[in-house]
Amino acid sequence: MIMNSAESRISSSMQKVRDILSHPAIQAPQGLLAASLVLLFSLTLTLWSWHQAKQEVIATAQKIFEIRADEVKTAIESRMETYIQVMRGGAGLFDASVSVEREEWRIYVQKLNLHKNYPGLQALGYHQFVSGQDKESHEKTVRAEGFINYAIHPAGQRSEYAPLVFTEPFSGKNLHVFGYDAYSEPRRRAALEVARDTGDATASAKITLMMQKDDKKPQPGFIMVLPVYRHGQPAASIEQRRAALTGHIAAAFCTYDLMAGILGESQSKIDLHIFDGTTILLENQFYDSDQARQQSLNNGHKGNFTTQRNADIGGRIWTLTFSSLPSFDADLDHQRPRTLLFFGVMISLLLATLTWALIAARTMATARASALGRMQQAMRALKENESLLDNIVENIPISVFIKAPKDAFRITRWNKASESIFKLPRVRVLGRNVYDNWSQEQADFYQSCDERAMREGKIVDIPVEASTAGNTTIYLHTRKLPLFDAEGKPSHLLVICDDITEHKRTEDQLRLAARVFENSGEAILTTDRDNHIISVNQAFSAITGYSAQEVIGANPKILSSGKQGKEFYQQMWATLLETGQWRGEMWDRRKDGEIYPKWLHISTIKNDEGEVINYIGSFSDITERKAAEEHIRFLAEHDGLTRLPNRMLFQDRLKQAIAHAGRRQERLALMFLDLDHFKDINDSLGHNIGDLLLQAVAERLTQNVREGDTVSRQGGDEFIILLAGIENAGDAALVAEKLLAEVRQPYPLSGQEVNISFSIGISLYPDDSRDMDELRRKADAAMYQAKQDGRNTYRFSARE
Repeated sequence: MIMNSAESRISSSMQKVRDILSHPAIQAPQGLLAASLVLLFSLTLTLWSWHQAKQEVIATAQKIFEIRADEVKTAIESRMETYIQVMRGGAGLFDASVSVEREEWRIYVQKLNLHKNYPGLQALGYHQFVSGQDKESHEKTVRAEGFINYAIHPAGQRSEYAPLVFTEPFSGKNLHVFGYDAYSEPRRRAALEVARDTGDATASAKITLMMQKDDKKPQPGFIMVLPVYRHGQPAASIEQRRAALTGHIAAAFCTYDLMAGILGESQSKIDLHIFDGTTILLENQFYDSDQARQQSLNNGHKGNFTTQRNADIGGRIWTLTFSSLPSFDADLDHQRPRTLLFFGVMISLLLATLTWALIAARTMATARASALGRMQQAMRALKENESLLDNIVENIPISVFIKAPKDAFRITRWNKASESIFKLPRVRVLGRNVYDNWSQEQADFYQSCDERAMREGKIVDIPVEASTAGNTTIYLHTRKLPLFDAEGKPSHLLVICDDITEHKRTEDQLRLAARVFENSGEAILTTDRDNHIISVNQAFSAITGYSAQEVIGANPKILSSGKQGKEFYQQMWATLLETGQWRGEMWDRRKDGEIYPKWLHISTIKNDEGEVINYIGSFSDITERKAAEEHIRFLAEHDGLTRLPNRMLFQDRLKQAIAHAGRRQERLALMFLDLDHFKDINDSLGHNIGDLLLQAVAERLTQNVREGDTVSRQGGDEFIILLAGIENAGDAALVAEKLLAEVRQPYPLSGQEVNISFSIGISLYPDDSRDMDELRRKADAAMYQAKQDGRNTYRFSARE
């Protein structure tokens, strides 16, 4: 409609020109020349503005390209930090246990589900530190676990070894690395030694992973290692850390698998190369996104935009280079420059027509000077046109002012928009130059631009500049163009300033808000006042499995798991409507039917009348966090070898049992059990058989007590049993005899039969004491009495 209206005005103006040209008084060629000059000047200014608009489009695209590069770098660093946390969880497993068994490690890694949750992580293992003198005993110990062909490789005598004793998944190509000595290869060894001395996760230089050694085209890769220190030993200094080192948690990465999915929507628009270190050489290249797509998308296209970033990955610097692909360059918005060009041409035609009309009016007035009436009419018309031009300049919503170069660039005209934009009234500006109202630095800049425009005799454009008006910073798009006198010499300088402050701020805020919404690690959904979904982000789809198209217009109750009752939702809505927000934990259901826990925060958005118009919900999947918490809690409360409650958990259960028995006036029994001659078995058959025996004994003890009783390993070969709700000492004696008989049964372990027995000490609550510590001491003393009486028997606490 705007275009049609403009075209109509142009047509009307051209018709007036034709009418004027038909008048016999219009014979002077200067009218045509002046109109042509105005048209030429206007078109020149339009073409210059069009060119500047194109440059602004390119500058905006460059900023977006830089933002995409920052997002990719942040995603890589964030993903590697997540993997480091996985490794810290593995280190925590070693720190929480006296020793970590192969099965424990397998279960831990299996629950991580590396292939699904941690792309690029090929294997998670443990390199044990072995001195040269302990190599033979180390190999014998591992072979005794059933790996009869185990040997540290590559072969050779070295002062220190770091063989990989645990690796998961323990199958396929990962079997190549079992027993591999990381100290035998300089790049791996360097990473292990830096991690050992710093205590931090450390990445190696570019390597070919051992599990890829038979591949025709192995992927570039690297390992990340985290030191494990001996539990309880100080590790404050480098010397202490070296002395306390027991090994390293090691994660192996294939770079192309690691990068899968990181580029996201930029995959088809940005070409990414990753180099190990700060030197861009082919031999240092980790990753090439074109190669990852198995085709070249460039097709000879040289990207219009390039940039480079450095990322800190486990103490090593990666260099990331980015270049745009044709699909990115094709997204440039050329509509604004084209629109500017179209309207500029129309305005140029209007100005030329108006110039011709003014000159025609003057010519007609001169030709009819003899007729006073006609002359007065022409003068009035001329004044009206001049007044119109003055009115246009004065009221145009763009700052327009004129300077006199021959008078130190003093300002001779200052319109209303200039007063409003710069917050400077005319009385403070007219007759003065920029040094009277601006700072020295800013005035020098303006003066240099003025001099350049007059010297070059052409437009000087300042696309975006910051200017201080009072105490406020504003952003301007400024054009300075010289005006010429009749002799063609520059006589005045016209300055046009467009205030783009609000546009720039709004554009920055919208860009930031959109980036935050789409790239948030938390799922975000927005609903209308009737609780119908109107938008979701990528994290929402990743967590729930629903695409945006599937949920737009739906009610969030489609995610309900059914685990929360009606009262839960009533309370949630009451809190939300009263306070404007609600946060808490709840259970939801994914698209595939899986129920999972999440942490949810809901807030309301209200209009100026205080009415709720939108609800915003953000949530995160806390499945892994809850599983990790449960696993860590189990490790903290249970013995690492037998999986029985440890001393801390048993102490808590004993305290609760005594309180319960005191309230109900019941008895309970505390039984201390110590294996007879266990040290002889360890010395003769080895610690591996000893550990298997402890596990078998723990299983028999658990199977021969009631479900409500507690069996705990206190350490070494000592166990303790809590029997709750017994009638008398006879009940405890029956249990002791049953346990003695069961424990004496032979144990088939690793192809040989092992025999063992217990000495048991028993104390009773409240008969022997009502104090928890006293009951433990008396049961312990009774156990030693049983050993003195020949072992393989039980004794009750002697009462005073």
